[in-house]
Amino acid sequence: MELLSPSGSYESFIEAVNNGANAVYLGLKSFNARKPASNFSLKEYERAREFAKRKNVKIYVTLNIDFKPNEFEKLFRVLEFLSQVGIDAVIVKDFGLIDILKRFYPNIEFHLSTQFGTSNSFGIKECKKLGATRVILARELNYEEIIVCSKEDLEIEIFAQGSMCFSFSGRCYLSSWVGGKSANRGSCQAPCRLKYSRDGEKGSFFSMKDLNLIDEIAYLKKLDIASLKIEGRLKNPKWVGDVTKIYREALEGEIDSVRKSKLSLYSGRDQATGFVKSRTDLTSDNKKEFGRYIGTIVEYKDSKFKLDREVDTLDKSLRVTNNGIFQGIILEPKLSDDKLYIFSEKEFPIGSKVYEVVVASNTKKIIPDYKFNLSLNIDNGKLKAIVSTKYGSFDLEVKIKKVVKASRGVYLSNIENILLEGISGYRLGNLEMDQDILVSKSQINNLVKDLTSNLALHIKRNRDQLPKLSEDRFSYINKKGKDWDKGIPIIFSNINTIRVLPHQIKDWAPNIDRVIIDRFDEDIDIVNNFAKRFKGEIILSIFPILFENEFLDIKNKLNSVDIKISTLEINDISQFGLAGDRFSLIGGIGFSPFNQFAADFLLKKGLKSIHISQELDKDSLKNLSDSLYSIDFTVYSRVPLFYSRVDEKNHRDGSEFKDRIGTEMVTSNYRSITSFESKEYFSIKGIDLSEMRVKNLIADLKYSSSPESDIKRIKTGDIDNYSNFNLGRRLD
Repeated sequence: MELLSPSGSYESFIEAVNNGANAVYLGLKSFNARKPASNFSLKEYERAREFAKRKNVKIYVTLNIDFKPNEFEKLFRVLEFLSQVGIDAVIVKDFGLIDILKRFYPNIEFHLSTQFGTSNSFGIKECKKLGATRVILARELNYEEIIVCSKEDLEIEIFAQGSMCFSFSGRCYLSSWVGGKSANRGSCQAPCRLKYSRDGEKGSFFSMKDLNLIDEIAYLKKLDIASLKIEGRLKNPKWVGDVTKIYREALEGEIDSVRKSKLSLYSGRDQATGFVKSRTDLTSDNKKEFGRYIGTIVEYKDSKFKLDREVDTLDKSLRVTNNGIFQGIILEPKLSDDKLYIFSEKEFPIGSKVYEVVVASNTKKIIPDYKFNLSLNIDNGKLKAIVSTKYGSFDLEVKIKKVVKASRGVYLSNIENILLEGISGYRLGNLEMDQDILVSKSQINNLVKDLTSNLALHIKRNRDQLPKLSEDRFSYINKKGKDWDKGIPIIFSNINTIRVLPHQIKDWAPNIDRVIIDRFDEDIDIVNNFAKRFKGEIILSIFPILFENEFLDIKNKLNSVDIKISTLEINDISQFGLAGDRFSLIGGIGFSPFNQFAADFLLKKGLKSIHISQELDKDSLKNLSDSLYSIDFTVYSRVPLFYSRVDEKNHRDGSEFKDRIGTEMVTSNYRSITSFESKEYFSIKGIDLSEMRVKNLIADLKYSSSPESDIKRIKTGDIDNYSNFNLGRRLD
């Protein structure tokens, strides 16, 4: 069984390899689901690749995000770089990237990310058809479901340690809805970790306990699992090294219960076994007390405190709390010679408890130290600066004016003192000048600003030089869509809606002759009765997340629907297997491609149309629609902000949650999943979409008690309390 460790920096990579990882996953500076991590420059990746080959360790590069339409030229260049330097596999989510790998880079293996959302064995079968060599299973599967998936002829990987998302991965819009920071593009701001109110109660209802499967290793080794993964690309090198070592010892059978218990030092949250055994008791507030208790403060004097017991050694950080309230962290504690006192500039309250912990996150911001040489030449009132770096040289020319009185100026050579100290990570090496003159302080300050800004730009352009693209790559990127026919509006409904939906819709909405029915399996008799009376087309929408037995049940119930119903809206790769000889397929919001390449790939795979992502900003939507010929877009709906398999009593159907800035959500239960939907409706009101090549406009009325009046309001724009989501701002 492979032990797969995280690396958010080169230092973490070395720690992972030296402590027993068989493989390491990491991200480059662009295009990965952990933007806040330090990540790897191209030079660092080359070094890591060479080191890994010497140690017989594999490297998997994360390209596990949704790509905007304008990002594909750079993506191609990244793939060119990886193909030249070498790569064991890339971890992907986007169908557009999958298409590119299959067309242009067939020798690069790809693993399907947990962001891809594979939750059953039927999905594994479809993933193999795509050409994947491994699937990272959704974290929500239990042991029985993992075992079924492992019997398919494809490698599977599961998470064993680290932070857990409350939301089903790859389907979370919460961070994007709140502030335009997409979890599906690596910019998640983790609003789920905040406190929410519900029925007057406040709590961290969505803050998950950390995953810890160290006690399950013996059982996991009996299963046909290819790789055991540690989450933690945002963790510091020591955390990565220590946790990797503990899991290596466990896999080798060389660990005792005391050593296992050390993992409690590596998390500020409670830990649990995740979904493998249970769907309950998986959330909690961050622990007030955690780590190894070493004593209580009884005295503070002379910048040091004394505990109520002697401490032999200190090799980890210290966390101090008082009455359960966090007081501070001492990153590198030092003992006095008599081992009675611990040095601390901060005075903590007497009675505070002190715990030995391992700080997981990178607490020190790494500032690059780029050295440069500078040559200054003055001629006819102009100063020419020649700046030399290891990434090449550039010239900078500015006007310069001598100052006559020494009392009113400084010598130009004083710039050396400023630059030797370093500005924003740029530090002077050698300075050469053809003459030294008196100038004003403001001129020196402006020159320093010009130098550092131009240095930053020059280094950014030249530090990571990606390969150029061949003509066939450019042709692929710039292909355009075909001619298209304007489509018609569609009503999206569920069982409750069609109970009140007039059967002669054309009497009040003459352009509508399609209805999509969600969760049809909740009452097939009502669906079949509606099919007999409605003259238009009925489409059955399949829920985006189905686990093994749920998928089998849906497949069986499709045999009972009226023969007139011949189209399914599918929302996950596994659901291609539901078509058989009877149903044609369209792609629903569950696929939500961000770009024309993903959409085109799915259309060519057999979908008649594809629903593009509601998360897109207007520029991306415009770029995407210019390149396609048959897309659907929802213009009015509640937005499913996230889905969860966590089973808690406060998630009952219709529960409402609100955060401190006013974001409100309403729950909706279906089988083992709770959908948390925006209470505020998404609407295109006020947004000009006249240039968009949208074929079908969808109005989601599944919560409507009066579809006729709601359709009229949508058409006239008589809508209050709505959001344009990201159509009115830039999506990160």
